[in-house]
Amino acid sequence: MASVSLLEKDHRLLLDRRHRVTLAEYHRMAEAGVFGVDPHIELLEGMIVARATENSPHVLATDLVQSLLTRLVPPGFYVSMGNPVAIAERDSEPEPDAAIVRGTPRDYTARRRTARDAAVVIEITDTSYDLDSRVKTALYGAAGVPIYWLLDLNRQRLEIHSDPSLDGYRRRVEREADALVPILLDGVEVAQFPLREILP
Repeated sequence: MASVSLLEKDHRLLLDRRHRVTLAEYHRMAEAGVFGVDPHIELLEGMIVARATENSPHVLATDLVQSLLTRLVPPGFYVSMGNPVAIAERDSEPEPDAAIVRGTPRDYTARRRTARDAAVVIEITDTSYDLDSRVKTALYGAAGVPIYWLLDLNRQRLEIHSDPSLDGYRRRVEREADALVPILLDGVEVAQFPLREILP
């Protein structure tokens, strides 16, 4: 009991002594089976972070996003669901709910997808809004992902972040449930859809 109260009292001291995990170390640990068969984790800024458990609305929204994007994304890009995006310079490997990636899946047979390969990254959020809107917005922006969509299920809206910089994104637009959402890939609008189509 004493050790618990000590941890609670001195948690800042412990946080200052954290060991940052590099992306290479993270991959070696995964290959060695350290995380088990189906780890629900991701690497963010050198820290191994538990991913939020997906509830029914989140699962439905993910399926709706997959169905919609698969219909609308043109050749030269493909839809990747829940797969890691390596950001070596930030010791990070987030696993966004969806991404529109340049090329075809077989282009990545011999290498990992990186932030430079992603045209759009999509996170679907309900319980993890603070993490997705702060840490991941800064991370994806600094890594140069052109567009980051944050689908906020609690507020029934889409945040579209664009114009990436080392400090995150310079531009943020919100779309409400009845709005039309453009799909921009490398500066070209390839389609539009009503936001309601991907809201549970």
